[in-house]
Amino acid sequence: MMKFLDKFVDLIVTLLVLSGFFLALTFSLSHHIWQRVGERWSALTVSRKFSFPSLALVLVICLLGVVDAGSGVLNAQQDGIAIKTIVIAKPAQGRTPFPAQVSLFGHRMSLGFGIDQGLANEFSAWILEAAERQKLSPELIASLVLTESSFRKYVVSHVGAVGPTQVRPDYWASFCGSTNLKDPEQNVYCGAQVLRHLIDRCTGDYNCALSAYNVGFNSTPGPAADRYIAKIDLHMDWLENAL
Repeated sequence: MMKFLDKFVDLIVTLLVLSGFFLALTFSLSHHIWQRVGERWSALTVSRKFSFPSLALVLVICLLGVVDAGSGVLNAQQDGIAIKTIVIAKPAQGRTPFPAQVSLFGHRMSLGFGIDQGLANEFSAWILEAAERQKLSPELIASLVLTESSFRKYVVSHVGAVGPTQVRPDYWASFCGSTNLKDPEQNVYCGAQVLRHLIDRCTGDYNCALSAYNVGFNSTPGPAADRYIAKIDLHMDWLENAL
């Protein structure tokens, strides 16, 4: 341990000595150079001493004159060219951000249907996504969910229809490409897909599609189907008047 300390101290002392040596050498050289320069400057006559700064001033003035002349030529060339104004179209106004849409539509459902705001916002995201996928109005899908299940996520009917849109897995799971229609989010997507399919089969007749959704496509519509369609229409009116 003592040997290590001795070596460390020797190293520090050596570094200090070398630093002092280089500092003294630098100072000596600088002093010598400035002394020689002073001697050379003192040997010049008065006229030669003033000739150097005067020459530098003349060169600077000439350089500024050249730059100014070049600028004048450039401006003259630009004046001879017709100035063109390029009109850039403004970007189209973007759509409302999705979180804002979810919040707004959830608020409408909470007011129109009288359901909890948190539950409304949760369903709002699924319904808006499903509406975008299937090119349906979110009001129609929301009214369908209220009519079928009153926004109960895990309700099961006596015939085996499950979830918020009350689709039957044995009929529609394969059609929707879903393996878990008891998941409320997947259930909403599947219900919207089924409704879109029925609208297409009914060639755009929404009453026909809603009746088929309620009683089946091959069943004969009756008073129950009429009441079902009337409920959907009523619920859509509630949403329309919510805000």
